[in-house]
Amino acid sequence: MGAGYPTFEKWSKRLESGDNSTVENEQTSRFVEFLGKLLDIEINFAVTEKRAEDYFDPKPARLAVDDKAAKSLDAALSSLANSLGSPPSVLILDHECEEPETYESYPVSVLSEMLSSFWKARRAICRVHLLFIAEQTVRTNPESMHLDESELIQKGYRLPPLKLLSRSRSAESS
Repeated sequence: MGAGYPTFEKWSKRLESGDNSTVENEQTSRFVEFLGKLLDIEINFAVTEKRAEDYFDPKPARLAVDDKAAKSLDAALSSLANSLGSPPSVLILDHECEEPETYESYPVSVLSEMLSSFWKARRAICRVHLLFIAEQTVRTNPESMHLDESELIQKGYRLPPLKLLSRSRSAESS
């Protein structure tokens, strides 16, 4: 972080010390409260995402449907990494040879980054899907959400008009 942005540790120390001005203490308290809410959202999203998958149509992509497929995928990725020069899991050397000091870790890093990208994209798609579901529910049936439109506007939420194209129309414009 840059010099202008205080870290969480600095904010916590300020809050615990108690010798700060009232304004600084209030800012620190709000910042810590904000971080707590942010953490709560992130933790709850994993649970929400898992539960919401039952209602998605189509279902989000998965790399493996069961443990057997997961083991098969792991074996295939390990084999690919080995064929591209990653460190071997077993190394048999002649008694005169010394073990190499370095191994190529690029193939493993690339495969790891590919898997990470898949999970990031999947999570982003699930978030957008949930957002669309919530937005459409608020538009079509706001009483089910126990929300008053004036209350939403007062809080600064604005629902822009939603424009949906049929599949045939969107295919024609491509």
